[in-house]
Amino acid sequence: MAIKCKAVIKSSSGIFKRARGKAGSKPQEKSQEEPREVEEQVAEGEAQAEQISEEDAASKLAEEVVGARKKELKSMPVADLKTLLEGKGLETGKKDDMVQTLLNFEAQLRAADQAKAARTKAVILNQKAEFEGLSASDLKERCAAHGITGVLSKHDRVEKLLQLWLQDDGIDKALAQLERAKRESELAGMDKHALSLLCRKLGVDPAVKEVMVDRLLRFEVQCGRFDPPKAEPEKSSVLTPGPNEDMVQFLLATEAQRKKDRELKQQQEEAATKKRKELKALPVDELKKLLSNKGLDLPSGKKEDLVEALVYVIFQEEKLTTRKAELKALAKDELKKLVTSMGLQTGEKDSMVEVILSHEAKVREDLKTYAVKLEAALAKKKEELEAMTFAELKDLCLAKNLKSGAGKKECVDRLLEGARSDPADLHRALSLEARAQRRATLLNAEAAALEDLCKAAKVDFLVKEVMVERILAHEDEFGLAVAEPPTKKAKK
Repeated sequence: MAIKCKAVIKSSSGIFKRARGKAGSKPQEKSQEEPREVEEQVAEGEAQAEQISEEDAASKLAEEVVGARKKELKSMPVADLKTLLEGKGLETGKKDDMVQTLLNFEAQLRAADQAKAARTKAVILNQKAEFEGLSASDLKERCAAHGITGVLSKHDRVEKLLQLWLQDDGIDKALAQLERAKRESELAGMDKHALSLLCRKLGVDPAVKEVMVDRLLRFEVQCGRFDPPKAEPEKSSVLTPGPNEDMVQFLLATEAQRKKDRELKQQQEEAATKKRKELKALPVDELKKLLSNKGLDLPSGKKEDLVEALVYVIFQEEKLTTRKAELKALAKDELKKLVTSMGLQTGEKDSMVEVILSHEAKVREDLKTYAVKLEAALAKKKEELEAMTFAELKDLCLAKNLKSGAGKKECVDRLLEGARSDPADLHRALSLEARAQRRATLLNAEAAALEDLCKAAKVDFLVKEVMVERILAHEDEFGLAVAEPPTKKAKK
């Protein structure tokens, strides 16, 4: 093959010579360039021919080695052959099959050795190219840092740095970096679930507590956990006319409803007045005892306060009794719709009635608790405002479109009144406070409990980059898990 390449090149050279003979009138400079071009083509052709020859020789040598090894294995006793395969974790069988299995296994080993040799050569060439790519000043500084001094050529400096790099296990370190980069790419290509399973198999925590807390909080904010509580909408007694309803009949019905509501309100007021009168006739100790029986404890206070507290409790109980009767009068399907609209669990009629009553009681309690918090927020706001200067208070009034008073106290009062009528800022402050408390609670919880909360809320708490980083760190310390040979797995 090398002879053919040279023959082609010689014929090309002859063509150039004939061309020069015909074009004798052309400048002498071009005639000098053409032989140089021909020489380069000759050198390139010879290099290619040598490479092809080397590859052919290597392939022929490999075939000879495999052939000799095959003869050697075939001449071995079956028992020795089986022992040899078992020592390498390979499956045994008929002699010819075992020979072929071992040849394939050794071919894989040779291929792996050749690949490693190629990678080794590549990292050396890359490092050499890196050193050669440095400027003269950078190369000199790098040499000086390693104690290499004196007047040296660039080639000598590169060579000395390469020797130091080799002595410092540069090849092994570079190969390890390549393997790590390959492994990182492999892990990055896995989905989160597979990475999570691998983390747990290695005993590595796949989650970050702070991430779980942050994502849970974000979910709870979206669900309205930290919004102000809302009262259940009351039944409206206002009638609306139907599309085909006679207007006169509608107005008569409306007036009848208004009269009914007015009478009901009057009856309630009369009942409250009567109850107040009855309670005022009782001694203070008896009033306290009645309050204590109803779960209220007011050891101190005026008699009028005790009476009003009792009147409130008694009428709340009556409202509850009336509400319970209303719910029991509803059909089961209507109850189910009402329970579902509240986000509660449906069930038997009596249990749904109790569920609704418990929910409404909780809403009332939440409203009372929140009202206390609002008052505390207003008190805190008042302290902040009183600590400000009159000029600052006037500017704040102006920013909120409020009239500034003649004095500091008037400004504070107007700002507080504005906060009461539009409590958006107070709601936000309470929401942020509740979130901070919830965050502290979640951070103190066990990781397993947080994971259960995330799963229940369908919150994705895994971070792919974190899992990849932790798996790599574990493998850097303990190495990759050694997989069992496929033949061994098949036997189990």
